[in-house]
Amino acid sequence: MHRMIRLIYFISLVVIPFGLFSQNNNIPLLERDVTICINGVTAQTVLTAIAQQADFVFSYSPSVLPEGNVSICIEHQPVRLVLNILFNGAIDYSIKGKYIILKKSISMLESQDDKKIVEGYIIDYQTGNRIDNASIYDKNQMLSTITNKYGYFRLEIPNNVDIQKINISKQGYVDTLLMSPKAKRNFFDIKLATKQIFEKTNGVFGDLIKSPLTDSLSKREWLPSWLLTLPIRTHLKNVSDTLFKKVQVSFLPFVGTNKLLTANTANDFSFNIIAGYTQEVRRFEIGGILNIVRKNVKSLQLSGVGNIVGGSFKGLQAAGTFNIVRDSLRNAQFAGVGNIVGGSVTGLQASGTFNICNKFHGLQLSGTLNFSTKFKGAQITSVWNESRVGNGLQLSGVTNTTSQITGVQMAGVTNIAKDIEGTQVAGVVNVAKNVVGVQVAGVTNIASHFDGYQVGTINIADTCSGVPFGFLSIVKRGYHKLEFSFDEMRVASAAFRTGVPLFHNIFTTGVSTSFSNKPLFTYGYGLGTSIGNPSKLLWDIDISMNGFIKNHNWSSENTLYKVYTGLDWRVYKKTSIAFGISYNLLSTNTKEADFNNTMYSLIPYTLSDKTSSSGTNLKTWFGGKIAIRFF
Repeated sequence: MHRMIRLIYFISLVVIPFGLFSQNNNIPLLERDVTICINGVTAQTVLTAIAQQADFVFSYSPSVLPEGNVSICIEHQPVRLVLNILFNGAIDYSIKGKYIILKKSISMLESQDDKKIVEGYIIDYQTGNRIDNASIYDKNQMLSTITNKYGYFRLEIPNNVDIQKINISKQGYVDTLLMSPKAKRNFFDIKLATKQIFEKTNGVFGDLIKSPLTDSLSKREWLPSWLLTLPIRTHLKNVSDTLFKKVQVSFLPFVGTNKLLTANTANDFSFNIIAGYTQEVRRFEIGGILNIVRKNVKSLQLSGVGNIVGGSFKGLQAAGTFNIVRDSLRNAQFAGVGNIVGGSVTGLQASGTFNICNKFHGLQLSGTLNFSTKFKGAQITSVWNESRVGNGLQLSGVTNTTSQITGVQMAGVTNIAKDIEGTQVAGVVNVAKNVVGVQVAGVTNIASHFDGYQVGTINIADTCSGVPFGFLSIVKRGYHKLEFSFDEMRVASAAFRTGVPLFHNIFTTGVSTSFSNKPLFTYGYGLGTSIGNPSKLLWDIDISMNGFIKNHNWSSENTLYKVYTGLDWRVYKKTSIAFGISYNLLSTNTKEADFNNTMYSLIPYTLSDKTSSSGTNLKTWFGGKIAIRFF
C-alpha cells in the first residue's frame, strides 16, 4: 500500500506538471524551468521526471549516478540549477541536439585541469526574476563575464591565479561581492537587491521618486555603440567604480591586458601596438596607429596616426594625422593634418591643415584654417583665420577675421627681437634674446632663453624652461649626452642626445663587432623622452630608425625600426649607466642576398618572419641594450 501511495504521488508531481509547464523549443535545454518534489527515489527516477517535463532526453552511463535514494523539491527553476543541486557538482553535462549528456566531473576525477569554474545565476531579490546583462568581474586579474538572458554566468579562472573576491554589478542594483572561490567547480545562486532613491525635502528623505532600473548613464557615451562589443557596453553601464592599473598593453582595442574591462580602467602608462581603447591615462600613452581614451589624459600621448580623447587633455599630444579632444586641452597639440578641441585650448595647437577649437589661449599653426570663438595668442595660416575675440596675432596669406587682437611678431623670412612675450613666427629664422611663449620657424629658432616651445628644423637656445621640437635642438644648459652602447645584435654604437629631457633628438652611428674583414656599419636618427629625476634616475622612451652600410653600399634597402624603453641611472656627477629592452622591426630587401645573410646572422631570434610578394621581408624580436653615458 505504501508503494502504491508513493507511485500516485509521483504521477501527480510529474505527469500533471508536464502538461502545465511544457517548454518552448527555442529555450536552451539547461534553461528550461521544471517543478519537481520527490522524496526517497533513485537519481534515475528524478532524471526521468525532469526529461519528461522539459521535453528532452538524458544520455548517461548508470555508473555516473550516485547510489541510494535522493530527495529534491524545486519550483520553477532551470534544469542547470536542478542538476547542480541533485549532484552537487559531481556531474558534468554537455548538449547535443535534444540530448543532455552526463558524465563524471573532471574535478571529481582529480584531473590536472588548468582552470577553476565559477558559475551560477543572478536573481532579483524582490521578484525572483533572473537578471540578464549583469557584470561579474575580478579587479586584479581583469577577468570578466556577463549573464545571458536567462541570468546565467560562467567565469573561468586559471588555477595559478589567486582571486580573493569577485565583484557583481548591475545598473540599478546594489553591488555584491563573492568571496574566495576555492573549489574546482563553484555554483552560486546570487540574489541582488535594487537600489532605492528617495526624494529629500528640508533635510528629510521622503517618497521614492524613480525606479533605479530605468536610469540611463549620467553622461552619454560619445563613442558610437557599434564600435563597442556587448560586454564592453554592459560593463560601462554596470560598473560604477574606476579600476586602476599601472600599465596596460594592447594589440587592438579590447585585445590587451585590460581585456573586456578596459573601458572602466584608468592606467598610468598605456602602450598600444596598433590601436587601443581605455578609460583614462595618467602619465604616458603611445600607439602605433590610434589611441582612444574615454575620459582624461595627462602628460604625454603619442600616436602614428591619431589621438581621440573623450574628456580633457593636459600635457603634450602628438599624432601623424589628427588629434581630437572632446573637452579642454592644456599645453600642446601636434598633428600632420588637423587638431579639433570641443572646449578650450591653453597652449599650442600645430597642424599641417587646420586647427579648430571653442576657446583658445596660445598659438595655432595651420596650413589652411584656424577657427576659434575666443582667442589669445597667435593664429597662423596660409588661407584663413577666424576668431571672434583675440589677443595676439592672426597671420594668413588670404583672410583674417576677428573682433579683437593684440601683440606678436611675424615675418616671411626672419624675426629679430630683444624680448618677445607671445609668439615669433617666420618662414626661415627667428632670433630673440628672451622669449616667453613660442618660436616657430621653417628653418631655425635662436634664443638666449625661452619659456615655452620652439618648433623648427633647428632650435638653438642657451637656457629654456620649455620644450623644443625639431630635427635638431641644442640647449646649452639643457640635455646633451654622449652614449656608448652594445645591444643584442652585437653592434657597438655611439649616440649623441640633445634637446631637453622631455623631448630630445638622437643621432647614432655604430659598427658590428662580429665582422673584421668587411664590417657592417649602421647610422640612424631617433626621438626620445626621459621622465624622472635627472640627478638620480630617469625613465627613457626612444623611437629610432637605422640604416646599414656594407662594402660602401649606401643604397641598401634595409632598415631597422626600434622602440626602446629603459632606465638611466646616474652613478657619478657626469656619468650614468643606461639599460633597457627594445621591440625591433627589421625591413629587408630579399634581393640583396649577401647583405641580408650578414644581417640575419646578427639577429638572435625572431617573433615573426614574413616576406611580401614584392620581396620585402619583415622580422620582429625583442632585444636589449646596455650603455654608458657622459654629459
